Parts: sequence; structure tokens; C-alpha cells
Amino acid sequence: LHDALPISKAMGCTVYAISSSFDKEAEVKKFGAVKLLNAKSPEALKSMNGSFDFLLSTIPASVDFTVYLPLLKKNGVFCQVGAAPGDFKIPATPLVVGQKTVCGSVIGSPGQIREMLAFAAEHHIKPMIEVMPMKDCNAALDKTRKGKARYRMVLEN
Repeated sequence: LHDALPISKAMGCTVYAISSSFDKEAEVKKFGAVKLLNAKSPEALKSMNGSFDFLLSTIPASVDFTVYLPLLKKNGVFCQVGAAPGDFKIPATPLVVGQKTVCGSVIGSPGQIREMLAFAAEHHIKPMIEVMPMKDCNAALDKTRKGKARYRMVLEN
């Protein structure tokens, strides 16, 4: 999320964020989103049906495609980055009628990663990190395992 938003904005995209944590609104706007949509509000999501060319999901959870496929325009793409537990159940009708694509990736190729890093450097996009002293490495690991790390954890000597 914190990497995808500023990169997408720098690429010229109009960026929205979708989250079940609505307390992130100021944060996602700081990263380049024009609006945060509440994933727990069917009305908020439905109001955006047919609005998006591309949806990028970075959440490590199964996605309800009956909610997210309608958000895409015709020929829109839904991309899952990273593994989500279980299987996806994709409804055929909105997928086929809307000529939509569902794809996924664990990580880009080495060349794509180099290209992304060069793009980020050119546009002065810096990673969001949480720094903890090396002496607190066990606490940092515990925080990461519990899903409480806000960004990438970096240990500092």
C-alpha cells in the first residue's frame, strides 16, 4: 500500500485506496490517494462501480470478487500481489460480460524491480519504514509476526 500509492500517482494515475481501517484516510492521502473507500461499506463501494481500470490488492486475505469485480470498468484488471490463503471464488458472469482480467504476482522479475527502483529514485519516492534499534530485534520480530508493524521494519545499529 505505502509503496503502490506514490508510485501509481507518479505514473499519472488517479489513485484511490480501499481499506477496512478507515483511520488511514490522512495517511493514504499523504501517499497520493485522492480518497479512501471504506471496504466495510457496501454503499461506498457500490457507488464506485465501473470506475476503475485497475485494482491492485496487497492484502493477504481472500477477496470477495462479487464486491470488487463490479468496481472495474469493462476490460479492467484485478491484480493480487502476494499470496492469500485459500482459494478465490470468481463469479463468471461479471468476469466474462465485462471482459475483465484477474491476475497475480508474488514479486516482479529482477529487471522489473530494477526499473521500479529507478523510477522511484527519479521521482523521489522513498520507502516508508519503521526503525527500531538492533537491541530490540526480538520486539521488532514480535511486532512483525503479530501484524502490528506499520511499515517495513528496519533494525538500526
